[in-house]
Amino acid sequence: MPDQAVLKFGRTEAGYRLCLEGRGTMHESGWAEIFVDEVLADPTVAVVFDLSGCQYLDSTFLGCLLGMNSRHGPSRFRVATPPDLTRKLFGASKLDLVLKISADLPPVIGEYMVLRRDEMNSREIARHIMECHRRLAEIPGPQQNAFAAIAKQMARELETRG
Repeated sequence: MPDQAVLKFGRTEAGYRLCLEGRGTMHESGWAEIFVDEVLADPTVAVVFDLSGCQYLDSTFLGCLLGMNSRHGPSRFRVATPPDLTRKLFGASKLDLVLKISADLPPVIGEYMVLRRDEMNSREIARHIMECHRRLAEIPGPQQNAFAAIAKQMARELETRG
């Protein structure tokens, strides 16, 4: 698995398979969310987010997955990962109970393409982190207060920056 995270996508019969290889952090989650929201603007398309090559997901990435799931629903957006990796990636957060997760991966038609990512500016990153942690703070659990505190801190920083 690569040291640097790679986001790549391929066409499937029903839409797209988006793959994350490496570590999923706030730097990758924003671009994943943009891609998913753009392709799912077409109501006939579905996305399977393949995490079988993922080593780790930070809280921002978890909140991002939660947001995509909430906006698009399990019939159009689902996460795919093997059961042992599901426990590793989602065990502490218990988001595997909220997200539709399966091990089934649709075959890709043709070649994968690497998702091009430019640098997001600090304000865009801060807003993304805030929104992802707000989503996580809505889920009852032991980390709920910590996520709410992160979201509040990011909101204060955004307000201070104007």
